[in-house]
Amino acid sequence: MIGILGGMGPLATVDLMSKLIALSGAENDQDNLPVVVWSDPRVPDRRAALLEAGAPSPLPVMLQGIAALEAAGATLIIIACNTAHAWYETMAETAKVPILHIADSACDQLCSSLPEGSRVAVIATHATLVTGFYQERLERRGMKSLVLDDEDTHTHVQSVIACVKRGDIAASYRDMTVALDKLLAKGADAALLACTELPLAVPPEGHALPRFDATEALARAAIDYFRDISACPTLPTGQAVQSVMQERLLPR
Repeated sequence: MIGILGGMGPLATVDLMSKLIALSGAENDQDNLPVVVWSDPRVPDRRAALLEAGAPSPLPVMLQGIAALEAAGATLIIIACNTAHAWYETMAETAKVPILHIADSACDQLCSSLPEGSRVAVIATHATLVTGFYQERLERRGMKSLVLDDEDTHTHVQSVIACVKRGDIAASYRDMTVALDKLLAKGADAALLACTELPLAVPPEGHALPRFDATEALARAAIDYFRDISACPTLPTGQAVQSVMQERLLPR
């Protein structure tokens, strides 16, 4: 059973679950993947925890959510928030089941689609950009990363995220378009939507800059993981999990 640690924010959590359903290729109820969702919006703000002195850490509440997912039967956990992955190592060490890293999933998919040396614009919260886990993974895979400056990130990207969090999707389109325009002008070959609210803010008419959705990549990785494990029915669950994780799902 796939467990989703969510609530950061709620619409982004629904988007991840929707993509698990849409990408599964299910033809009936039974073809879908079993999923349990823990959507707790009371998790303290991840951006503030990383950037503001004295702000409460989200880690204790996220660990409670992980324990609740495990108790509900989750055998794999995915997290519907990019910035939350700043605490990934501690969560992965504490959890009794594997946790996929969204940046590994996204960068693997992106690098299988673009030529080596491509310039990838990472669109994310300032806090996610400060951690550098996307930039590091892209560079290890032979890609070049670029980002908006701090002012544009605050003015355009944060406003997009705020619109989605309050459910005003249509209002997010303008600033999302401006952000993509600026990145195209900086020479980006593609944009990586590295905040789980951002895929919801892409204007219906699209944009000239190719976009890669980290949420979609995470959903695809979870589906692949689930099917790999299901293809090993003769192995004990723990042995199957260890084999698959070592082969292609551990953070790189």
